[in-house]
Amino acid sequence: MPEPKPKPKPEPEPKPPRLSLRESAFLALVTAWILAVILTDRAAPPTPPLVSYAAALPPR
Repeated sequence: MPEPKPKPKPEPEPKPPRLSLRESAFLALVTAWILAVILTDRAAPPTPPLVSYAAALPPR
């Protein structure tokens, strides 16, 4: 009588690759930069220049 074959164990799901410290620091920096640009742009909308570009050029 043949011996029953043991059932193969199901392989565990591979864990998703984790970000390295350098990659997470880069993502944090980019996110902070984007948020800073958006928030400061909304808080202080750009103002027109005090002197127009044409008036600042030396006369010909």
